[in-house]
Amino acid sequence: MDMIPLESWASSLSNTGSPSPTGRRYFDIIRWRIADKVKKGKVYGARLKAVNENMDHKYVEERFWDDKMYLFPVPQEAVDNNPNLLPQNKGWE
Repeated sequence: MDMIPLESWASSLSNTGSPSPTGRRYFDIIRWRIADKVKKGKVYGARLKAVNENMDHKYVEERFWDDKMYLFPVPQEAVDNNPNLLPQNKGWE
């Protein structure tokens, strides 16, 4: 896994001292443009046992990332109301 620059990580700290505690992680990843590194691949969960036993790792799902996902598509209803919103965001044509 690639390292997040210290200044970027530090900017996500809040009063609690933990990174992105208020559900901002997704938006931090988008802003830093690192989603292609951290949002794709196999996802594993862990079932914790007693403190001195090993954890069980369980495969959950395979995730993918396409760079068009950095931007949302312009909703069709918004385009219908205002054609000046075209062209659609790249990749969502």
